[in-house]
Amino acid sequence: MDTVLKLQGLVCSQWIETKRITGSFWIGSYDTEHFHTTKSVDPKECWDMKLQLNCAGNRNVVNGKTYSYIQKPNGQGKWMSITEYSVMNCLAQDIELRQENKDGPILSPFGAHNVSLEAEKLFINHNTLVWHKPNQGYSANNCKPKTQFISMGRLSLITVETDKKTLNLTRSGRLLDSEKQIEILFDPKPTFICTNINNAYKVTGIPDTYVVFGDNVERYFPPIPHKKQRFRRQTALSETDEHSLSLAWGHINPL
Repeated sequence: MDTVLKLQGLVCSQWIETKRITGSFWIGSYDTEHFHTTKSVDPKECWDMKLQLNCAGNRNVVNGKTYSYIQKPNGQGKWMSITEYSVMNCLAQDIELRQENKDGPILSPFGAHNVSLEAEKLFINHNTLVWHKPNQGYSANNCKPKTQFISMGRLSLITVETDKKTLNLTRSGRLLDSEKQIEILFDPKPTFICTNINNAYKVTGIPDTYVVFGDNVERYFPPIPHKKQRFRRQTALSETDEHSLSLAWGHINPL
Protein backbone atom coordinates (compact mmCIF):
# COMPACT_ATOMS: atom_id res chain seq x y z
CA MET A 1 0.00 0.00 0.00
CA ASP A 2 1.31 3.40 -0.92
CA THR A 3 2.31 5.72 1.89
CA VAL A 4 0.09 8.81 1.85
CA LEU A 5 1.82 10.77 4.57
CA LYS A 6 5.31 10.94 6.04
CA LEU A 7 6.29 12.98 9.08
CA GLN A 8 9.61 13.79 10.68
CA GLY A 9 9.44 13.03 14.38
CA LEU A 10 11.68 12.85 17.42
CA VAL A 11 11.96 10.16 20.10
CA CYS A 12 13.42 11.13 23.48
CA SER A 13 14.35 9.52 26.76
CA GLN A 14 15.99 10.67 29.99
CA TRP A 15 17.40 8.76 32.92
CA ILE A 16 19.34 9.55 36.09
CA GLU A 17 22.62 7.74 36.62
CA THR A 18 23.40 7.40 40.33
CA LYS A 19 26.52 6.34 42.17
CA ARG A 20 26.02 5.36 45.82
CA ILE A 21 29.04 4.92 48.06
CA THR A 22 28.70 3.43 51.54
CA GLY A 23 31.62 4.01 53.88
CA SER A 24 32.03 1.43 56.65
CA PHE A 25 33.62 1.70 60.07
CA TRP A 26 36.86 0.25 58.79
CA ILE A 27 39.00 2.97 57.25
CA GLY A 28 39.28 2.67 53.49
CA SER A 29 36.42 0.17 53.19
CA TYR A 30 33.76 1.36 50.77
CA ASP A 31 30.91 -0.34 48.95
CA THR A 32 29.94 1.25 45.61
CA GLU A 33 26.65 0.73 43.74
CA HIS A 34 25.62 2.04 40.33
CA PHE A 35 21.99 2.24 39.22
CA HIS A 36 19.78 4.36 36.99
CA THR A 37 16.23 5.68 37.22
CA THR A 38 14.15 6.52 34.18
CA LYS A 39 12.44 9.90 33.98
CA SER A 40 9.40 10.94 31.99
CA VAL A 41 10.05 13.55 29.29
CA ASP A 42 7.42 16.14 28.40
CA PRO A 43 7.12 17.28 24.75
CA LYS A 44 8.82 20.64 25.31
CA GLU A 45 11.80 18.98 26.99
CA CYS A 46 11.99 16.60 24.04
CA TRP A 47 12.12 19.39 21.45
CA ASP A 48 14.63 21.33 23.57
CA MET A 49 16.95 18.31 23.51
CA LYS A 50 17.27 18.84 19.74
CA LEU A 51 16.57 22.51 19.05
CA GLN A 52 18.50 23.90 22.01
CA LEU A 53 20.69 20.84 22.65
CA ASN A 54 19.61 21.10 26.28
CA CYS A 55 19.85 18.24 28.78
CA ALA A 56 18.97 19.55 32.24
CA GLY A 57 21.42 22.43 31.78
CA ASN A 58 24.11 20.39 30.02
CA ARG A 59 24.78 20.50 26.28
CA ASN A 60 23.89 17.53 24.09
CA VAL A 61 26.39 16.16 21.61
CA VAL A 62 25.19 15.94 18.00
CA ASN A 63 26.07 12.78 16.08
CA GLY A 64 24.18 12.61 12.80
CA LYS A 65 20.50 12.32 13.74
CA THR A 66 21.22 11.69 17.42
CA TYR A 67 21.42 14.27 20.22
CA SER A 68 22.76 12.94 23.50
CA TYR A 69 24.42 13.67 26.82
CA ILE A 70 25.61 10.46 28.46
CA GLN A 71 27.84 10.65 31.51
CA LYS A 72 28.64 8.70 34.67
CA PRO A 73 28.55 10.48 38.04
CA ASN A 74 31.85 11.14 39.78
CA GLY A 75 32.57 11.50 43.48
CA GLN A 76 34.40 10.06 46.47
CA GLY A 77 33.01 8.17 49.44
CA LYS A 78 33.07 9.36 53.04
CA TRP A 79 33.85 7.40 56.16
CA MET A 80 30.81 6.11 58.09
CA SER A 81 28.32 7.66 55.70
CA ILE A 82 26.30 6.98 52.56
CA THR A 83 27.06 9.40 49.73
CA GLU A 84 25.20 9.63 46.42
CA TYR A 85 26.19 11.39 43.19
CA SER A 86 23.75 11.72 40.28
CA VAL A 87 23.76 13.05 36.72
CA MET A 88 20.94 13.39 34.19
CA ASN A 89 21.42 11.58 30.88
CA CYS A 90 19.52 12.39 27.68
CA LEU A 91 19.06 10.71 24.32
CA ALA A 92 17.02 12.04 21.38
CA GLN A 93 16.91 10.76 17.81
CA ASP A 94 15.18 11.83 14.59
CA ILE A 95 12.69 9.25 13.33
CA GLU A 96 10.19 8.95 10.50
CA LEU A 97 6.47 8.54 11.17
CA ARG A 98 3.99 7.33 8.55
CA GLN A 99 0.26 7.20 8.07
CA GLU A 100 -0.85 4.94 5.22
CA ASN A 101 -4.54 5.76 5.41
CA LYS A 102 -6.37 8.92 6.36
CA ASP A 103 -7.49 8.60 9.98
CA GLY A 104 -5.48 5.39 10.18
CA PRO A 105 -2.86 4.54 12.83
CA ILE A 106 0.46 6.33 12.99
CA LEU A 107 3.37 4.00 12.24
CA SER A 108 6.66 4.45 14.07
CA PRO A 109 9.73 2.27 14.72
CA PHE A 110 7.83 1.14 17.85
CA GLY A 111 4.80 -0.14 15.93
CA ALA A 112 1.30 1.11 15.05
CA HIS A 113 -0.40 3.65 17.30
CA ASN A 114 -4.07 4.66 17.33
CA VAL A 115 -3.47 8.33 18.01
CA SER A 116 -4.48 11.47 16.13
CA LEU A 117 -1.95 13.62 14.31
CA GLU A 118 -3.42 16.54 16.22
CA ALA A 119 -1.95 15.15 19.46
CA GLU A 120 1.63 15.82 18.30
CA LYS A 121 2.94 13.55 21.09
CA LEU A 122 2.93 9.94 22.19
CA PHE A 123 4.29 8.17 25.27
CA ILE A 124 5.59 4.61 24.88
CA ASN A 125 7.03 3.04 28.03
CA HIS A 126 9.77 5.50 29.00
CA ASN A 127 10.05 7.07 25.54
CA THR A 128 8.39 10.25 24.34
CA LEU A 129 7.58 10.69 20.62
CA VAL A 130 6.82 14.16 19.28
CA TRP A 131 6.03 15.57 15.85
CA HIS A 132 4.39 18.57 14.20
CA LYS A 133 1.12 18.00 12.43
CA PRO A 134 1.33 18.64 8.65
CA ASN A 135 0.35 21.92 7.07
CA GLN A 136 -2.58 20.32 5.27
CA GLY A 137 -5.76 22.24 5.99
CA TYR A 138 -3.97 25.52 6.58
CA SER A 139 -3.80 28.41 4.14
CA ALA A 140 -1.35 31.27 4.01
CA ASN A 141 -3.98 33.44 5.69
CA ASN A 142 -4.65 31.27 8.74
CA CYS A 143 -1.45 29.30 9.35
CA LYS A 144 -0.56 28.99 13.02
CA PRO A 145 3.18 28.77 13.74
CA LYS A 146 4.51 27.54 17.07
CA THR A 147 7.35 29.50 18.63
CA GLN A 148 9.98 27.19 20.11
CA PHE A 149 12.18 29.84 21.68
CA ILE A 150 13.33 33.45 21.35
CA SER A 151 17.01 34.19 21.03
CA MET A 152 19.40 37.07 20.42
CA GLY A 153 22.78 36.60 18.77
CA ARG A 154 25.36 37.82 16.30
CA LEU A 155 24.30 37.73 12.67
CA SER A 156 26.82 36.86 9.97
CA LEU A 157 27.02 35.57 6.42
CA ILE A 158 29.14 32.64 5.27
CA THR A 159 30.20 32.60 1.62
CA VAL A 160 31.60 29.39 0.11
CA GLU A 161 33.18 28.95 -3.32
CA THR A 162 31.69 25.70 -4.67
CA ASP A 163 33.37 25.61 -8.09
CA LYS A 164 36.84 27.02 -8.77
CA LYS A 165 36.33 27.07 -12.56
CA THR A 166 32.98 28.83 -12.67
CA LEU A 167 33.51 30.74 -9.41
CA ASN A 168 30.03 29.74 -8.26
CA LEU A 169 29.37 30.96 -4.73
CA THR A 170 26.80 29.81 -2.20
CA ARG A 171 25.81 31.68 0.91
CA SER A 172 24.44 30.68 4.28
CA GLY A 173 23.17 32.94 7.03
CA ARG A 174 24.41 32.30 10.56
CA LEU A 175 22.94 33.37 13.88
CA LEU A 176 25.15 32.63 16.88
CA ASP A 177 23.74 32.89 20.40
CA SER A 178 26.77 32.59 22.68
CA GLU A 179 24.71 32.70 25.86
CA LYS A 180 22.56 29.69 24.90
CA GLN A 181 25.41 28.12 22.89
CA ILE A 182 23.18 27.79 19.82
CA GLU A 183 24.24 28.16 16.21
CA ILE A 184 21.50 28.48 13.58
CA LEU A 185 22.31 28.24 9.87
CA PHE A 186 19.67 29.40 7.42
CA ASP A 187 19.05 30.22 3.76
CA PRO A 188 19.62 33.99 3.39
CA LYS A 189 16.76 34.23 0.89
CA PRO A 190 13.47 35.06 2.66
CA THR A 191 10.63 32.52 2.51
CA PHE A 192 6.91 33.30 2.49
CA ILE A 193 5.10 31.13 5.08
CA CYS A 194 2.16 33.22 6.35
CA THR A 195 0.64 36.57 5.52
CA ASN A 196 1.15 37.72 9.12
CA ILE A 197 4.83 36.68 9.27
CA ASN A 198 7.60 38.63 7.57
CA ASN A 199 11.35 38.08 7.45
CA ALA A 200 11.18 34.28 7.68
CA TYR A 201 14.22 32.24 6.59
CA LYS A 202 14.41 28.46 6.17
CA VAL A 203 16.63 26.81 8.80
CA THR A 204 19.22 24.44 7.37
CA GLY A 205 18.84 20.79 8.34
CA ILE A 206 15.52 21.00 10.25
CA PRO A 207 12.32 20.31 8.26
CA ASP A 208 9.47 22.86 8.42
CA THR A 209 11.47 25.19 10.66
CA TYR A 210 12.16 28.88 10.15
CA VAL A 211 13.96 31.68 11.91
CA VAL A 212 12.01 34.94 11.99
CA PHE A 213 13.67 38.30 12.60
CA GLY A 214 12.10 41.47 13.92
CA ASP A 215 13.88 43.49 11.23
CA ASN A 216 14.54 43.08 7.52
CA VAL A 217 17.97 41.48 7.78
CA GLU A 218 18.21 40.75 4.05
CA ARG A 219 19.40 44.28 3.38
CA TYR A 220 22.44 43.62 5.56
CA PHE A 221 23.59 40.77 3.28
CA PRO A 222 25.88 42.12 0.55
CA PRO A 223 25.38 40.82 -3.01
CA ILE A 224 27.49 37.88 -4.16
CA PRO A 225 30.71 39.25 -5.67
CA HIS A 226 31.54 38.27 -9.25
CA LYS A 227 35.28 38.51 -8.96
CA LYS A 228 37.39 35.66 -7.70
CA GLN A 229 37.80 35.57 -3.94
CA ARG A 230 41.20 35.39 -2.32
CA PHE A 231 40.08 32.61 0.01
CA ARG A 232 37.83 29.66 -0.78
CA ARG A 233 35.86 30.18 2.41
CA GLN A 234 35.37 33.33 4.39
CA THR A 235 33.23 34.10 7.40
CA ALA A 236 32.53 37.73 8.06
CA LEU A 237 29.94 39.81 9.80
CA SER A 238 27.40 41.46 7.55
CA GLU A 239 28.54 44.90 6.51
CA THR A 240 26.36 47.45 8.22
CA ASP A 241 26.21 51.20 8.50
CA GLU A 242 25.75 53.15 11.71
CA HIS A 243 21.98 52.60 11.62
CA SER A 244 22.03 48.87 10.99
CA LEU A 245 21.96 46.02 13.50
CA SER A 246 24.83 43.69 14.31
CA LEU A 247 22.63 41.87 16.82
CA ALA A 248 19.26 40.54 15.67
CA TRP A 249 16.32 39.04 17.45
CA GLY A 250 14.98 35.85 15.95
CA HIS A 251 12.74 32.95 16.85
CA ILE A 252 12.24 29.54 15.26
CA ASN A 253 8.77 28.77 13.96
CA PRO A 254 8.14 25.13 13.00
CA LEU A 255 4.86 24.83 11.12
